[in-house]
Amino acid sequence: MAILTAIITCPKSANITIHTDSQCCISTFNRIMDPLTPLRRLQKIPNFLIWQAIKYIIRSNAISLDLRKVKAHSNDLYNDAADALAKEGASSPTAIYLNFKHIPNQKATLTWMNLGPLERPVRKWTTDVISCKSFNRFINSSNISSLMSKCQAVPIDFSITQLWINYNPFVSITSNELSSYISYKIKSMNSLLPTCDLLQRNYPHVYPKTPISCPSCNLSTDSNDHIILCSIYSPIIVDLLFTHESMLTQFLYDKQPTPHKIPRDNIQTWISLTPIFAANRSVPVSDNLDLILISHQFIPKSFDDLFMKIFPKKKPRRAHLIDFLHFLLMDLRKITWLAHCDARAEWEKSLNISQCCKRPRQRTSSRQSASNSRVTQIHRTDTPSTTQNVYASSLWLIWASSNFLHSGSWTHHRSITLHYNIFFDFISFINSFNIDVIRHPLLLHDAVPSFILG
Repeated sequence: MAILTAIITCPKSANITIHTDSQCCISTFNRIMDPLTPLRRLQKIPNFLIWQAIKYIIRSNAISLDLRKVKAHSNDLYNDAADALAKEGASSPTAIYLNFKHIPNQKATLTWMNLGPLERPVRKWTTDVISCKSFNRFINSSNISSLMSKCQAVPIDFSITQLWINYNPFVSITSNELSSYISYKIKSMNSLLPTCDLLQRNYPHVYPKTPISCPSCNLSTDSNDHIILCSIYSPIIVDLLFTHESMLTQFLYDKQPTPHKIPRDNIQTWISLTPIFAANRSVPVSDNLDLILISHQFIPKSFDDLFMKIFPKKKPRRAHLIDFLHFLLMDLRKITWLAHCDARAEWEKSLNISQCCKRPRQRTSSRQSASNSRVTQIHRTDTPSTTQNVYASSLWLIWASSNFLHSGSWTHHRSITLHYNIFFDFISFINSFNIDVIRHPLLLHDAVPSFILG
């Protein structure tokens, strides 16, 4: 936009030289002015409407434009002045709008939610929209709704959670160990580990009809939510957290970028104030919400906040955090899930339940069972669901509109939205802004269109 506003003030046949610290702008400009670049490729350039307007003005006014690179943050007087003006313009209540209806060779312009034109490659933008909606559906899924409702007050870093789910500690990029490793994390996150309640649902002809108690404590119904809360494992979990708290102190002290810069006592104090370790000293395991979340593979934001004090740079910080999570969660898995599997195996053995019992029955019986299952499902759908979403189902519209309403990626505003727990719908969110400033003037009085003809 800065290049566009500069050239529209120049007379025809002018020779213009613009100094910029953006190599991206220089490369994109050379690309759009290349006569061999087809229109289809121009549509895949970010902010292609502005670039096409620049190209049209240069050609129609016979302007000669030369972009030259200057080094950023080098105390260049004019470059620093341009940066100051750019920051001032970003906070200005007024905006410069481009009349996209009259751009040459632009037969149609896609718009989003009647806010403004799409100036990103359509496929990449569509991928973001689909990701927004899929994630909104995921956090409201019935599998994790109880967990999300219970731990709603704890901010979750979903970006690090994604890195953790995809983390590969093995040498090979494909192996049975890796498949089993990632499968466990995905099942744990979605509460799909084969506990007795799910086995009873999947194999009704094998397991007892009555609710099955936890094979370890025999005090509560066995389920994915109960594993971390089982009273048998609680003392072991407390000791494990104390052990890893001490190990983490030494780990951060040894790995800090500048050796011995931060005293060990300071690091130990920061760790002791982290919610998961602080709660370990003061409340039972059932009230340690950070522990409950991390046992289901959701990484609380407090971990990233702790590591940020030692590692300001994102890449080393996340690498060290993922390494620590691997050792912590694998030890937690051994004393909870693997111990639970051993106890369940002993309980199944007492009832003569073996793997042979879980194999599919004869084909005719299987068909009959599937038919009965479909009838049961049809009968259940007649009753309307009374489950209330933990989060608003229209949050994905807010995230997908990030290019128009606020700066930053949709994942950044996802974290902000979930942290402050915004429940109102998209229309209420839009109405909280000054719509005359947000919405493109050409769309102020139009109905919501799918595209606008040029």
